[in-house]
Amino acid sequence: MFLVRSFKRVELVRIMRKRLVRKAFDMILGISCSENRDDYEAFWENYGKFLKLGCMEDKENHKRIAPLLRFFSSQSNEELISLDEYVESMKPEQKAIYYIAGDSLSSAKNAPFLEKLNEMGYEVLLLIDPMDEVSLTNLNSYKDKSFVDISKEDLDLGMHVNIRTLFLNILLLLTELNFENRSCGAYSILM
Repeated sequence: MFLVRSFKRVELVRIMRKRLVRKAFDMILGISCSENRDDYEAFWENYGKFLKLGCMEDKENHKRIAPLLRFFSSQSNEELISLDEYVESMKPEQKAIYYIAGDSLSSAKNAPFLEKLNEMGYEVLLLIDPMDEVSLTNLNSYKDKSFVDISKEDLDLGMHVNIRTLFLNILLLLTELNFENRSCGAYSILM
Protein backbone atom coordinates (compact mmCIF):
# COMPACT_ATOMS: atom_id res chain seq x y z
CA MET A 1 0.00 0.00 0.00
CA PHE A 2 2.86 2.40 0.86
CA LEU A 3 4.57 1.74 -2.49
CA VAL A 4 1.36 2.49 -4.40
CA ARG A 5 0.99 5.85 -2.62
CA SER A 6 4.64 6.72 -3.25
CA PHE A 7 4.30 5.80 -6.90
CA LYS A 8 1.19 7.99 -7.25
CA ARG A 9 3.01 10.92 -5.60
CA VAL A 10 5.98 10.53 -7.90
CA GLU A 11 3.66 10.38 -10.90
CA LEU A 12 1.78 13.45 -9.68
CA VAL A 13 5.04 15.38 -9.20
CA ARG A 14 6.17 14.39 -12.72
CA ILE A 15 2.88 15.60 -14.23
CA MET A 16 3.04 18.88 -12.26
CA ARG A 17 6.63 19.45 -13.35
CA LYS A 18 5.75 18.87 -17.00
CA ARG A 19 2.80 21.28 -16.84
CA LEU A 20 4.81 23.96 -15.03
CA VAL A 21 7.60 23.74 -17.59
CA ARG A 22 5.09 23.99 -20.45
CA LYS A 23 3.38 27.02 -18.84
CA ALA A 24 6.74 28.71 -18.25
CA PHE A 25 7.76 28.20 -21.90
CA ASP A 26 4.40 29.56 -23.09
CA MET A 27 4.76 32.63 -20.87
CA ILE A 28 8.34 33.36 -21.97
CA LEU A 29 7.47 32.79 -25.63
CA GLY A 30 4.57 35.22 -25.23
CA ILE A 31 6.93 37.87 -23.91
CA SER A 32 9.43 37.23 -26.72
CA CYS A 33 6.75 37.52 -29.41
CA SER A 34 5.18 40.69 -28.01
CA GLU A 35 5.47 43.91 -29.97
CA ASN A 36 7.30 45.60 -27.10
CA ARG A 37 10.90 44.37 -27.57
CA ASP A 38 12.00 46.13 -24.39
CA ASP A 39 10.12 43.62 -22.21
CA TYR A 40 11.99 40.66 -23.66
CA GLU A 41 15.29 42.54 -23.74
CA ALA A 42 14.96 43.11 -19.99
CA PHE A 43 14.05 39.45 -19.50
CA TRP A 44 17.00 38.38 -21.67
CA GLU A 45 19.41 40.59 -19.77
CA ASN A 46 18.41 38.92 -16.50
CA TYR A 47 17.82 35.32 -17.61
CA GLY A 48 19.56 34.87 -20.96
CA LYS A 49 22.48 32.91 -19.51
CA PHE A 50 20.04 30.48 -17.91
CA LEU A 51 18.30 29.91 -21.24
CA LYS A 52 21.67 29.22 -22.87
CA LEU A 53 22.51 26.84 -20.02
CA GLY A 54 19.14 25.13 -20.46
CA CYS A 55 19.88 24.72 -24.15
CA MET A 56 23.10 22.93 -23.22
CA GLU A 57 21.85 20.77 -20.37
CA ASP A 58 18.15 20.10 -20.99
CA LYS A 59 18.10 17.84 -24.05
CA GLU A 60 14.37 17.27 -23.64
CA ASN A 61 13.54 20.96 -24.04
CA HIS A 62 16.45 22.47 -25.97
CA LYS A 63 14.37 22.72 -29.17
CA ARG A 64 11.75 24.68 -27.22
CA ILE A 65 14.44 26.99 -25.83
CA ALA A 66 15.95 27.73 -29.27
CA PRO A 67 13.35 30.36 -30.34
CA LEU A 68 14.03 32.22 -27.09
CA LEU A 69 17.77 32.64 -27.70
CA ARG A 70 19.15 35.99 -28.86
CA PHE A 71 22.42 36.81 -30.63
CA PHE A 72 24.18 39.74 -32.24
CA SER A 73 24.53 39.57 -36.00
CA SER A 74 26.61 41.16 -38.72
CA GLN A 75 23.56 43.10 -39.96
CA SER A 76 21.74 43.92 -36.72
CA ASN A 77 23.60 47.09 -35.66
CA GLU A 78 24.31 45.94 -32.10
CA GLU A 79 20.74 44.74 -31.59
CA LEU A 80 20.05 41.17 -30.53
CA ILE A 81 18.05 39.01 -32.93
CA SER A 82 16.30 35.66 -32.60
CA LEU A 83 17.00 32.59 -34.69
CA ASP A 84 13.54 33.05 -36.25
CA GLU A 85 14.47 36.56 -37.37
CA TYR A 86 17.74 35.25 -38.79
CA VAL A 87 16.04 32.46 -40.75
CA GLU A 88 13.37 34.85 -42.09
CA SER A 89 16.03 37.22 -43.45
CA MET A 90 18.15 34.47 -45.06
CA LYS A 91 18.78 34.61 -48.79
CA PRO A 92 16.95 31.87 -50.72
CA GLU A 93 20.21 30.24 -51.83
CA GLN A 94 21.64 30.21 -48.30
CA LYS A 95 21.72 26.65 -46.96
CA ALA A 96 23.03 27.14 -43.40
CA ILE A 97 23.04 29.47 -40.43
CA TYR A 98 26.49 31.04 -40.32
CA TYR A 99 28.19 32.12 -37.12
CA ILE A 100 31.55 33.23 -35.81
CA ALA A 101 32.79 33.40 -32.23
CA GLY A 102 34.81 36.32 -30.94
CA ASP A 103 36.06 37.90 -27.72
CA SER A 104 34.05 41.06 -28.29
CA LEU A 105 31.48 42.42 -30.68
CA SER A 106 34.05 44.56 -32.48
CA SER A 107 36.52 41.67 -32.92
CA ALA A 108 33.77 39.42 -34.29
CA LYS A 109 32.56 42.15 -36.68
CA ASN A 110 36.11 42.73 -37.95
CA ALA A 111 37.00 39.07 -38.45
CA PRO A 112 38.53 38.45 -41.91
CA PHE A 113 36.29 35.40 -42.37
CA LEU A 114 33.30 37.73 -42.53
CA GLU A 115 34.33 39.70 -45.61
CA LYS A 116 33.13 37.36 -48.35
CA LEU A 117 29.85 36.60 -46.59
CA ASN A 118 29.21 40.33 -46.11
CA GLU A 119 29.91 40.91 -49.81
CA MET A 120 27.36 38.23 -50.67
CA GLY A 121 24.81 39.81 -48.31
CA TYR A 122 24.71 36.85 -45.93
CA GLU A 123 24.02 37.57 -42.29
CA VAL A 124 26.36 35.98 -39.73
CA LEU A 125 25.61 35.47 -36.05
CA LEU A 126 28.28 37.03 -33.84
CA LEU A 127 28.82 34.92 -30.74
CA ILE A 128 30.64 36.91 -28.08
CA ASP A 129 29.73 34.82 -25.04
CA PRO A 130 31.45 31.41 -24.69
CA MET A 131 28.05 29.92 -23.85
CA ASP A 132 26.66 31.05 -27.23
CA GLU A 133 28.78 28.67 -29.27
CA VAL A 134 28.16 25.72 -26.96
CA SER A 135 24.40 26.28 -27.00
CA LEU A 136 24.34 26.43 -30.82
CA THR A 137 26.43 23.30 -31.23
CA ASN A 138 24.08 21.46 -28.87
CA LEU A 139 21.17 22.42 -31.10
CA ASN A 140 22.89 21.07 -34.26
CA SER A 141 20.25 22.73 -36.46
CA TYR A 142 17.29 25.09 -36.41
CA LYS A 143 14.34 24.81 -38.79
CA ASP A 144 16.29 22.33 -40.95
CA LYS A 145 19.24 24.71 -41.26
CA SER A 146 22.55 23.51 -39.84
CA PHE A 147 24.91 25.80 -37.95
CA VAL A 148 28.25 26.47 -39.65
CA ASP A 149 31.21 28.11 -37.94
CA ILE A 150 32.72 30.21 -40.72
CA SER A 151 36.15 30.16 -39.09
CA LYS A 152 36.39 26.37 -38.85
CA GLU A 153 34.38 24.89 -41.67
CA ASP A 154 35.49 24.63 -45.26
CA LEU A 155 32.78 26.91 -46.59
CA ASP A 156 31.24 25.96 -49.89
CA LEU A 157 29.88 29.25 -51.17
CA GLY A 158 29.91 28.18 -54.79
CA MET A 159 33.19 29.97 -55.52
CA HIS A 160 36.57 28.65 -56.55
CA VAL A 161 39.55 30.76 -55.61
CA ASN A 162 42.86 30.51 -57.39
CA ILE A 163 45.33 30.05 -54.52
CA ARG A 164 48.28 31.49 -56.44
CA THR A 165 46.32 34.64 -57.32
CA LEU A 166 45.19 35.01 -53.73
CA PHE A 167 48.76 34.60 -52.47
CA LEU A 168 50.07 37.16 -54.99
CA ASN A 169 47.40 39.65 -53.90
CA ILE A 170 48.43 39.18 -50.27
CA LEU A 171 52.09 39.70 -51.15
CA LEU A 172 51.28 42.83 -53.12
CA LEU A 173 49.28 44.17 -50.21
CA LEU A 174 52.17 43.46 -47.86
CA THR A 175 54.62 45.28 -50.15
CA GLU A 176 52.30 48.28 -50.22
CA LEU A 177 52.34 48.28 -46.43
CA ASN A 178 56.17 48.08 -46.38
CA PHE A 179 56.19 44.62 -44.87
CA GLU A 180 58.07 43.11 -47.80
CA ASN A 181 60.64 40.54 -46.77
CA ARG A 182 62.54 39.39 -49.84
CA SER A 183 64.75 37.12 -47.74
CA CYS A 184 61.94 34.64 -47.14
CA GLY A 185 62.17 33.34 -50.72
CA ALA A 186 58.45 33.14 -51.35
CA TYR A 187 58.41 36.56 -52.95
CA SER A 188 61.18 35.77 -55.44
CA ILE A 189 59.73 32.36 -56.35
CA LEU A 190 56.34 33.77 -57.33
CA MET A 191 57.61 36.93 -59.04
